[in-house]
Amino acid sequence: MMNLARLFLLMLTSLPTLANSESINLSGEWQLKLDGKDQMLSTPPEQWQFNDSIQLPGTTDLAKKGPRITEPLPFEYHLQREYAFVGPAYYSRTITIPEDWNDS
Repeated sequence: MMNLARLFLLMLTSLPTLANSESINLSGEWQLKLDGKDQMLSTPPEQWQFNDSIQLPGTTDLAKKGPRITEPLPFEYHLQREYAFVGPAYYSRTITIPEDWNDS
């Protein structure tokens, strides 16, 4: 029974290592650019300027990004977001790919 408990504890302590070698957690802070005029793709990538940040996973509404809706929509009995953004949104973040993924 004691050996089984040790094996179980060993497996539990190894799980984070195994998970990290097979996936990368992309949640966290990302750079953000809201492009309501849809102009960013006509600019060379080296000139892109991300002027905001956002926590992902999440939405622009929950992060209070975009214009705030102060007037009710014409249909009164419909839920609406407090912050509404319509248009492309660009996200950027630097990640490191593990070297052992090179042959994958």
